[in-house]
Amino acid sequence: MSYIHLLVCFLTMYAYILILCSMFALLSLHLFMYGCNLLMWKATRINYTFIFEFSPKTALKYRDAFLICTSLMTSVVGALVIHLILRASGFAAQQVDAIPGILLLVSHFEKPFLIFFPYVLSIVEAL
Repeated sequence: MSYIHLLVCFLTMYAYILILCSMFALLSLHLFMYGCNLLMWKATRINYTFIFEFSPKTALKYRDAFLICTSLMTSVVGALVIHLILRASGFAAQQVDAIPGILLLVSHFEKPFLIFFPYVLSIVEAL
């Protein structure tokens, strides 16, 4: 078997898990870029909390954005590795396919998302 054939087999077997993990990775990338924006706005002394009418108490700081991004990406990579290890060791696909749902539940109740929650509340209150 050639390497291309093995790669095609891998991608067809695990395409759904790669799609789910890429969804979480895209969310993490957006949070990382937002954290970079917050860092640059702070470095250039732009008062973004006043411009966007955020509450100073609940506004997300750049460190919080980076913490959320890092914890989300760590849980995504961990879930992907656990999924691949379990599938390679012979577990049934039905048993292992619940891992992305567990990832969603864990990421929802993770502590950094509790930091993010007041920011979401300030946006909802502004509407």
